[in-house]
Amino acid sequence: MLNIDNAHASTINVCIIIRPASFVSRNVSSTLPVFRFPSIVKRTKITYEPPQSTLSIGNQKALEFGGGPCLWPSLLLAQHVDSIRFCDYAQCNLNAVSDWIAQKPSAFDWTKYFDSVLAIVGSSKEKRVEWESRLREALNRGGLSTCDVNDPNCPILSGKHNDYDIIFSSLCLEAACLTVEIFNETIKRLVRLLKPGGLILLAMVRNESFYYVHEEKFFCLPLDETTVEKALRATKEVVDIHIDSLNTSTEDQQRNTIADLDGLMIIRAYKIIQ
Repeated sequence: MLNIDNAHASTINVCIIIRPASFVSRNVSSTLPVFRFPSIVKRTKITYEPPQSTLSIGNQKALEFGGGPCLWPSLLLAQHVDSIRFCDYAQCNLNAVSDWIAQKPSAFDWTKYFDSVLAIVGSSKEKRVEWESRLREALNRGGLSTCDVNDPNCPILSGKHNDYDIIFSSLCLEAACLTVEIFNETIKRLVRLLKPGGLILLAMVRNESFYYVHEEKFFCLPLDETTVEKALRATKEVVDIHIDSLNTSTEDQQRNTIADLDGLMIIRAYKIIQ
């Protein structure tokens, strides 16, 4: 689900996950007024700035888990890491990312979204070409893969332990995990992939049980700060858990007819250094 501030509303062909074995491709415009693009970028920007002693440009690896066709998180990541492994359940989403990397004429044009990111984080639009170049290089080094949280044999989640410096996931786990138990197990599996001292960073909606895309109603696993923190602590492998919450107003909740979320959560934690 792609939600962009009204000032930059547009339409993009995306794949929305319904169940582990199926998806539907839609032309989805940004119609969710309570979930602001600038709010996500500003709060995510803060947590993309780990201690210099543990992260330096040029020799770090990141995993973006369940990225859909959306590239603004990767644009930020690529300014801090050398390699991004990008994964999603839907092959059509990966194809969209691949087309952008290859600069195909048919690829979605992210220019105005990237310009918005640059403005929000305090950089000039003139930097966009440089930032895009770093993003393409990082994605080419890391590669694209499919993933499925409900598959116990998912190659990404069953991959090499202690492999990534940063793991990022946005608006994925609550839509993809069918139960709290699967969510807890997915958190555990993601943390295993982190290097000691590595950062796990999640952007999630809070207490959402459904959302609509046009006339289609989709399942979402309701999660809150307590549930997410409990899942992280249960791994016994992370410290410095911090959850930055943004509440939606009563007016926004009443006006919102396509989802029942009551807020946004940005969660970060670091893997214990043994």
